Amino acid sequence: MASKYHDLHNTWIYQEIKAQVQADLQAQQCQNLHHILLKIIEARFPRLIIQAHALGQLQPEHLQQLIIHIGSAQREREAKVVLEEVIQRKV
Repeated sequence: MASKYHDLHNTWIYQEIKAQVQADLQAQQCQNLHHILLKIIEARFPRLIIQAHALGQLQPEHLQQLIIHIGSAQREREAKVVLEEVIQRKV
């Protein structure tokens, strides 16, 4: 029975479905992280919310780092500099 499942793993359709599921999970993770980032900015630095919406799509690891930097920023100016750097790299 186990060999039947192993054979299934080697089919093109299984690989295609697996890739699609992984892409969907990554997109969902990005949406969740972006939502968390927006909530942190909205609570701590509400004047930066418009800039935060301009971030667009970032990879999960970049969003995680951004959350850490924004969350640990002591002042709005620090958070603004971090956001501007990220926006500049995207352009």
